[in-house]
Amino acid sequence: MTEEPSDVDGPLMRNASEQAGAIDRATDPGERRRAWTRFLPAAVLAFLESYVREGALVIAALLSVIAILAGATSGSAGWAVAGAFAGVAGLVIALVPVIRRWSFAWRWVTVMAVIALQILVLVVFGLSNV
Repeated sequence: MTEEPSDVDGPLMRNASEQAGAIDRATDPGERRRAWTRFLPAAVLAFLESYVREGALVIAALLSVIAILAGATSGSAGWAVAGAFAGVAGLVIALVPVIRRWSFAWRWVTVMAVIALQILVLVVFGLSNV
């Protein structure tokens, strides 16, 4: 038996699950065909959202690692500490919502905040070394 989507999965995944249930409940071939035509776009959207969400998590982690490396290779003790702090904090903050299974919206907010802050750190670092 499969697990029902929860708040962690998001509205698109819940909609796709409901549409899949409609296929199972269909009693005649016409109703089943209509259920499939509603399910397929919902499933594609749910897959795409999941793909983008996981991609954003990878980008947040990658930017955190880049911040660590940028600080470590800067030649400045201050930037080395700042880069290490920003990178490790970014990794922890990005992974906590996944590990703790926070809600869909909080996952998005957290990952996007980490991406924005890591970009800010890298821009400030780049501007200070010009």
